[in-house]
Amino acid sequence: MQFLDTTAWHNATSAVECPKCGRLQSPADSCQNHECQADLRGIISPLTGLRFHDLRHSAATKMLENGVPIATVAQVLGWSASTAIRMAKRYGHIRPEAQRQALESIATAMPGVGAGEKEADFRGHVHQIGNQAGSVN
Repeated sequence: MQFLDTTAWHNATSAVECPKCGRLQSPADSCQNHECQADLRGIISPLTGLRFHDLRHSAATKMLENGVPIATVAQVLGWSASTAIRMAKRYGHIRPEAQRQALESIATAMPGVGAGEKEADFRGHVHQIGNQAGSVN
């Protein structure tokens, strides 16, 4: 497995300041001061107003939409096996278009699914997903 070089990200954002103890440090979920350990997930990065924690949502969504197995996504993002499904639901914001494509792939892969009443039911489900607005859980 090849890992991405994160040097550019760390150099661009340099350090964040803990609002509780004032320590300057590398970006993390919590303060690296063992006496403080404040939650830093809401700290805004100097890079276009992104919070570091937002990247977990984007990473999970992109990996899941591109067919990366949940077990692999869980390992990359540090989720335990017992919470992987729950975390995938929380962090993976799968777009309706990606859901529609997944259902269309089933219709293509299964001969006879498009015949008669089954086609109407299946196509209706695809249409229903495509018309949902807002977030998809």
